[in-house]
Amino acid sequence: MDNHPANTVAIGPYAMRVVPNTHMADCLVQNGLNYEAHVVKWLRERLRPGQVFLDVGACWGFYALVANHLTGGDITTISIEPNLNNFHILTHNLVTNRLKRAVALSVGVAAGRTLLTYPGGWENVSGQTVVGGGDAFLVGV
Repeated sequence: MDNHPANTVAIGPYAMRVVPNTHMADCLVQNGLNYEAHVVKWLRERLRPGQVFLDVGACWGFYALVANHLTGGDITTISIEPNLNNFHILTHNLVTNRLKRAVALSVGVAAGRTLLTYPGGWENVSGQTVVGGGDAFLVGV
């Protein structure tokens, strides 16, 4: 299903699959768990063991791994990613790193009824369409 090759890199104590030769992958490799340090700092100040962490637009699952790391694995992560290529990498990363309480959903989320179509390009190569009916949306391929 993946239209792009993926490499596995070390991000702190985790093995994370990423799409090589992308800005995000380069930044993750360079910064590790300090990628987007301001967001990681914000999470560090707020996340506590036993909480539920919701990551909307999870991409490859970096923040699920960070939440797991910051709480010693005592957190439930719900990762939402509508792009199927990113979703496949996300689920690989959650399983490979053995997150105990992780849920991944390949859906889009919006505040109202809408129709979104992903154009071509490296970020949205699968061309799926997201069809809405309220607050949660189904992905049709």
